Amino acid sequence: MNSTLLENSPYWPYYCEENIWALCRTLKGQQVEARAIVVTGRDGPVAFLGQRVAPSQENLLMWDYHVFLLFREPGQGWQTFDPDTVLPRPSSVDAYCKGSFPALENSSLAHRPLFRCIEAPVYLKTLCSDRRHMLGTDGQYLQPPPPWSRIGQGHNLDRLIDMSDPSLVKF
Repeated sequence: MNSTLLENSPYWPYYCEENIWALCRTLKGQQVEARAIVVTGRDGPVAFLGQRVAPSQENLLMWDYHVFLLFREPGQGWQTFDPDTVLPRPSSVDAYCKGSFPALENSSLAHRPLFRCIEAPVYLKTLCSDRRHMLGTDGQYLQPPPPWSRIGQGHNLDRLIDMSDPSLVKF
């Protein structure tokens, strides 16, 4: 697969769930197995390194959640693609994990990552986001929204990032 296909998929900062939805749509019909990986912390935010919006690559960034792509071509190993990382795109799973998830002290266990793996066709079919999670208390967007239409009807993003139910997300 040509990585240009991935790089040319629509991207908008701070809207990772929509970026990965667009990547899954881009890969539809390709000879590739893909998954949306939803990451959050046990009790809320998750710690990340190497994110574009961080002041520097070494700066720890706390996301409420984050979504990236896991994929593999026939006969190949799994790779990641995260439009928000400064790491190479794509990256091996090992390189991505080492470059993205910092070693944390015991006092920071709550910020260690928890992962939910959702097959790309399921993610495409079920994600709904009316972008309410990006509105401040004054009703204004915390970050400018993407120029494309909202995904689906309603909002189920909260269910995707709720890691209290370890079973597969039910919609």
